[in-house]
Amino acid sequence: MDLGGKFDYAEYLSYSDLLFLLQLSDEIAMLPAEEEIFSYCCRAFAAKIIADEVVVYDFTGPMPQLKCHFKRKNATPQPEPCTEHFRLYSQQSMLKLPDVKNTHPELFDKCSTGALLGVLLPEGGNGMFLLEMRNDTPTEWRENDVELARSGFQKILSAVLRIREIDKFRKQSFDFETTANALGLSVWGSSSESSEPQGAELKTLKEALVKAALPDDVVKSIAEEDVPRVEIEINRSLAEGKDYEIEYQRVNGSRPQWVKLKGGKRTDAAGRPHLWYSELDISEFKHSQTQLIKDKKNKEFLLWLTDELSTIKDPVAVQKKAAEMLGRHFDFSMAHYSMYTNGLWTTEWQYRAPGVTSSMVGSHHDNNHPLITSHLKKDKTFVSCNLATDTRLEDEERATMKDLGVGAVVMSPISGGGVLKGSFVVAQDKPKEWTDDEISVIKEVARRTQSAVEHTLAEKALKTSEKKFRKLFNGINIGAAICKLIFDEQQKAADVVFEHVNPVAVKIMGFDFTGKTLNEIGFIKEKLWLEIYQRVARTGSEEKHILYSSVSNRWFDFNVVKYDEKNGDHVAILFNDITQKIVSEEKEKRIARYNAYQLKINDALRTLSSAEDVVNIATKIMAEALDADRLLIGESNNDHTQCVMSGYDACQVKFPGSIPAAQYNSICAVAQQHIPVVIDNVNIHSEENSTDIRYPDGVSHTFTDEEQKSLLQYHIESLMVFPVIKGSRRMANVNVHCSKPRAWNQEDFDFLMEAGERTWEIMMRLRSEEALRDTKQRYITKLEQVVRERTAEVKQSRDLFQSTMDASMDMIQVFEAVRNEQGEIVDFKYILLNHEAEKKCPCL
Repeated sequence: MDLGGKFDYAEYLSYSDLLFLLQLSDEIAMLPAEEEIFSYCCRAFAAKIIADEVVVYDFTGPMPQLKCHFKRKNATPQPEPCTEHFRLYSQQSMLKLPDVKNTHPELFDKCSTGALLGVLLPEGGNGMFLLEMRNDTPTEWRENDVELARSGFQKILSAVLRIREIDKFRKQSFDFETTANALGLSVWGSSSESSEPQGAELKTLKEALVKAALPDDVVKSIAEEDVPRVEIEINRSLAEGKDYEIEYQRVNGSRPQWVKLKGGKRTDAAGRPHLWYSELDISEFKHSQTQLIKDKKNKEFLLWLTDELSTIKDPVAVQKKAAEMLGRHFDFSMAHYSMYTNGLWTTEWQYRAPGVTSSMVGSHHDNNHPLITSHLKKDKTFVSCNLATDTRLEDEERATMKDLGVGAVVMSPISGGGVLKGSFVVAQDKPKEWTDDEISVIKEVARRTQSAVEHTLAEKALKTSEKKFRKLFNGINIGAAICKLIFDEQQKAADVVFEHVNPVAVKIMGFDFTGKTLNEIGFIKEKLWLEIYQRVARTGSEEKHILYSSVSNRWFDFNVVKYDEKNGDHVAILFNDITQKIVSEEKEKRIARYNAYQLKINDALRTLSSAEDVVNIATKIMAEALDADRLLIGESNNDHTQCVMSGYDACQVKFPGSIPAAQYNSICAVAQQHIPVVIDNVNIHSEENSTDIRYPDGVSHTFTDEEQKSLLQYHIESLMVFPVIKGSRRMANVNVHCSKPRAWNQEDFDFLMEAGERTWEIMMRLRSEEALRDTKQRYITKLEQVVRERTAEVKQSRDLFQSTMDASMDMIQVFEAVRNEQGEIVDFKYILLNHEAEKKCPCL
């Protein structure tokens, strides 16, 4: 049974697959034994489909027989091909398993096969043949791999079965000696004692051998033009002692029949020569081969046509080129494109073969071709092999075609939206029997031509639209981009590529990112962006967002819309950099918040009279405002070796009340230079100091490993140290500690500076007032003591003076002058009198 058959390979196989099948047919046709055919089959399929292992099994006998086993050098070694899965073919003749481990784990455990592709075909009787390709690892087989394997394996089996039939015919041999003796000829090499024939005798022998080798009915069936060639080939081969193999056409009715004739001379065990022959009908194979070659040529022509038309930008030029190429390919008399509008057929240009004078150029009303027009309006191809005798046409319609010089025609309709727009016309100036191949190619050319024309018109419209779009796209004062989503195996957006961006978008980003992906521009970490793009692409709903980019440390205002309604992988993005706006708003909020806390601090401190109370209350309010865990005011002793800390501390591990300055030497060294210290993350520190652009007066400072360890010991992961400066002296440090990393901002810094200085001023005022009070009290106490002492001294002196006066026998009087407003003495007042004066003047 010939399994070659006639296959329409072009319907499902690629051009490279067709070439592979043609090469396979040519190669196996030259192989004499089925073992060689199977061996070539395994190697060819391993190379074409890329398989680690290829096996062929023969099921024509009682037990499966391994006919061929091919394995690549780097494939996993197996002593024998696995047969555990033969049961899988009980319900299907073809297997395509890309991942055996997941779909058939029991098979993987026994055979260690990662992927499998198999084809089971009948032998013709009750037997079967199996072709299998296996890979060690999972493999995504192509869609065409199964069809390619089936078609190719059918050719292989056809060749094998022909060889088996030939072997059967070889057993039906003719007795060479008996036949020669019956013809009255001496036989060279028989039991006769005659010597080797020479000259004319040899010629006669050759003629006899031809007649003896082939029966009369075979000889008579050979086509007359093939008889000389067959006789010469058989005579030459027998004379040289070789087998012959000849293909010829047999006379069999109207359709030629192709036969492969094989024969030759054999010697049996007794040394007797025999003649044998066999013949095999290869008509179907020949017809299939011829059809395949035609299909190949037509496919090559269509590919060439498509390539040529794709480079033409003018619709009329596309139609001209298609008509010319088709006419030359089939050697048609005429070919053209005819437009149909408002009941009028119009042909502006026509291809004509050399020597053809007929022409269909011009305009013709559809009333002149009613049947043809009606046929085309039904979207049917009109085919006529002889317009002069075509009974479907009216006499006037036939006469019109005759006047145009058309003998046969094929008209393929071209429609759009259910409306007839024109037809692709191929005509002969004489009657012609159109073949199915020609009609099929004409229809395909019409389809491809119309597609190319529509594509060209669409390109023109698209260019016009693109110009308008580009003008609008580039003219808007907001960033705009059109991007295509890239999906992973789970159909989740993994990245996007920006296909178009406008100048404003380039200005916002600072570089041109056309054609780049999020990953390439360094924004792949923005997973939320990808989620929004994917959601908009799938739902089609517009979304607006204000998003922060941690990569660029900027805020963006996004408006995302679906761009392509047909495909779910394009979105358009309108965006603007609103970082300054957000920063300004946030700054205003922080300033307003800190202003409120400043008032709160002022109100709270207004009634306080103790510096210690001021420190406790002010540091607590400042810590609350800064959302800090600890806020301390540190004051150095006279020699700056110790720092006394006081204030608010909400951490579990309390900060010491007094610390050696050397414990944080590098930080203190900066503060001593009247420079604030700002550290966002204690866990990260650089080797070199660098001025922080956020705080013109501050330093994002480095520190030693010992200092880092000490800071972390007290749960300090971010901090600010602000030195309070009065004149040219550093009076104290205001220290803010947080137990988590924090990005300090200018408003934090300004608030700490202002509140810290205000608190320090109040502290110093209260301390000064307290010191003044203490000094006054000490002065008054000392003055009172001096007064008391002086009073006692005066009294003692007076008493001594009085005693001295009283001891005198004279009258002693001490007067104090009394003066008026003008300073004139107007009277005297007694101050002291001794006893004598009191006695003599008791009235004084």
